[in-house]
Amino acid sequence: MTDQTQTPITSQELDMFLRSSIDPARFSHVVHLRMAYATIRHHGLETGLHLYRHALCRFLEQVGKPDRYHVTVTTAFMAVVADRMGRDGAPDSWVEFHAANPDLSRRDCLSRWYSPELLDSDQARRSFVLPDRASSLH
Repeated sequence: MTDQTQTPITSQELDMFLRSSIDPARFSHVVHLRMAYATIRHHGLETGLHLYRHALCRFLEQVGKPDRYHVTVTTAFMAVVADRMGRDGAPDSWVEFHAANPDLSRRDCLSRWYSPELLDSDQARRSFVLPDRASSLH
């Protein structure tokens, strides 16, 4: 299996994700991150978030797990990725971006801003909620 942290993202890979034709067995947290990065890089945050959300919901529906979609996690994660991409001196490639932002590869990367109780709530799963922990995005 290819190391998804060291492989550049192809337009075919992004297209497969946006069409929800990605292999469920290979859809790891790092692949989520890769697709967030690629979607924002190609479409910007606003359109990218819409496309990402739609593709992820369709994918989860296809694999029989529609209840796994989480509005707050998806929205907050995409916002953090976009913030990091928009900084002065931010890397221009996926491989460099990933190397410069290793915290995003951790499944608990949003814990700086969100308590587990809030992220586990039905409200956070159904609609976007603001963070309940004080921490800057930087």
